[in-house]
Amino acid sequence: MDTLRTIHGHNKFLVLLLLAVTLVRLLTTWLGKKDYGKLDRALYGATLGFVGLQVLAGVALIISLGFGPPHRMEHLGIMLIAYATLHVPLRFKARPGPERARIGVTCIALAAALIGLGLFRLPFPFFPGKAPAPAPAPASTTPTH
Repeated sequence: MDTLRTIHGHNKFLVLLLLAVTLVRLLTTWLGKKDYGKLDRALYGATLGFVGLQVLAGVALIISLGFGPPHRMEHLGIMLIAYATLHVPLRFKARPGPERARIGVTCIALAAALIGLGLFRLPFPFFPGKAPAPAPAPASTTPTH
């Protein structure tokens, strides 16, 4: 289970990178009034796929670790909403390129904001294998003899 937790913990950086790259690419398509091309579809599909794998890994982790603390369920709920948000542009395939890219930009930006919120709902540090530093022992105020 530690392997799955490590993969889930480190894969978030790849997901955030893909979200950023796809967002920039769709912004250039939208603002440049270009056609929605193969690269746009490939990047969006890769982003959707990696976010989907991240959601599946997270669901598996929550099932195995238990539903315990409320922040786990909040994190799961927010991430499921973000994943559903990324599926919205799939309903607009018939739209012209710039309009389709605008819808994609809007949904990716919203999903990225939700993912950021979901990450911040976790107790820090949420990186696997990293434990919080122990608190220093309080200084004694009584004199020693």
